Amino acid sequence: MRSEFIGVTAAFGAAILLSYYAVTLTPSSRKAALGPWTTGRSDWRLRLWAIITPITAAAFVAVWYAVAFSGTVSRWPDLVVFVMFLSCALLFPLAIIEDKQSASISAVWLTAAAACALLIVPGRTDSDLPASLLWVAVGVVVFHHVVIDGVLWAGGIMHNRNQQVARYRNY
Repeated sequence: MRSEFIGVTAAFGAAILLSYYAVTLTPSSRKAALGPWTTGRSDWRLRLWAIITPITAAAFVAVWYAVAFSGTVSRWPDLVVFVMFLSCALLFPLAIIEDKQSASISAVWLTAAAACALLIVPGRTDSDLPASLLWVAVGVVVFHHVVIDGVLWAGGIMHNRNQQVARYRNY
């Protein structure tokens, strides 16, 4: 089961990285990916995202390592949770590439929900890594996807959209 877990999750991870690279190829997709954070370099949300994203990536790798390599076995429920999370994470850059704003917002919230499913991993794994480290790592992943991406990014788009509708109605 360990090799299946590693192969499937690594394939999803590679697809996510390649799709994010594709997002960077055109100015329109880069702007869409920034969403409400296009107000300039001084936007605190973009700075917060830039600081926490590498930390989140490292935290995710730690949780992935705990299931893939540490301990004695990888289990099917772990594979399901990781595939669910990675599948949802892949939907975001694909929606951005396709210029589907509503789909990108949905993808962000699906990914946030799937990140919450990762909360089962520290309690289930027989990893050699300390449980406290795994709880902190999963907490960082959940915080990033719920608060940074969900509340600040997707919520910012919805806020901007509501302001535009209100301005339109006032004409």
